[in-house]
Amino acid sequence: RSAMQIVSGDLGWFINGDVRTSGVAVNDGRWHHVGVTRDASNQFDLWIDGTPHSIGSYSTAIDSGDYDWLMGGRSADNARNYAGLLDDVRVYDHALSASEIRALPGEIGMAHWKLDETSPGPVVDSASSYDGTNNGATINRAGVHGRAYAFDGVSDRIDTNSATVVPTSDPFTILAWIK
Repeated sequence: RSAMQIVSGDLGWFINGDVRTSGVAVNDGRWHHVGVTRDASNQFDLWIDGTPHSIGSYSTAIDSGDYDWLMGGRSADNARNYAGLLDDVRVYDHALSASEIRALPGEIGMAHWKLDETSPGPVVDSASSYDGTNNGATINRAGVHGRAYAFDGVSDRIDTNSATVVPTSDPFTILAWIK
């Protein structure tokens, strides 16, 4: 299993039981463009506002098990849930370059949740078929690009209803705006 999460205020990446952090606080009440990349040599970088922070390499595949990919919450047990705003989540099936990440790429990728919903219903993936189910997050909050979702840090999450959103052993990129 894997997750981008906030650990003692820093952006972190959880993978197969190991947590590595960026050493950079992102819980300051401002919007931050964050992400994680895995390149062809299994090197992972956390990205904060266009700056990479290496967190080393992992030689094993991500164990996705039968767990759906979630936004705002780590799992159904509500452990390490996110408290804050989330906007414009994108997943790519390759590692974007630094210039692509800094430019907020126009290419949509393999999944893209704009999180612009203004009424209850599916959380629409505008690039593919990974529409999500909102489990308690507040919709229609002001975001960086249109609207955003607010998560309470207790039980709110969006379930994509799929364990295959993020590649388990191939290069990928996940990008999002958080506040």
